[in-house]
Amino acid sequence: MDIYPIEIGDKIRLALHDTLIPGQVDSGRYDPKLESKQTLMDEYDYVMYGKVFKYSIEKGTGKVRIYISFGGLLMELKGDPEYVKEINPDSRLYLLIRK
Repeated sequence: MDIYPIEIGDKIRLALHDTLIPGQVDSGRYDPKLESKQTLMDEYDYVMYGKVFKYSIEKGTGKVRIYISFGGLLMELKGDPEYVKEINPDSRLYLLIRK
């Protein structure tokens, strides 16, 4: 059984944020009070919390490769530095998905 099944052809919206409450700094700790507040989680179907564990710039192309671990589920992002300039090594991020 898949936790959040996505089929070929499904359109999804994927976002990366450093906090669940825009304008508020995230403490990095679970806060049960968040369940009674309006957060970005209310706008998405699935949320994961992870950490950037590797960040590199490719020689020649200048493309950035960012590796994020979400409790062992790994994600690799590759792209132009201008689009990921807010993501730094050791950043902690929320990945949010909705269909």
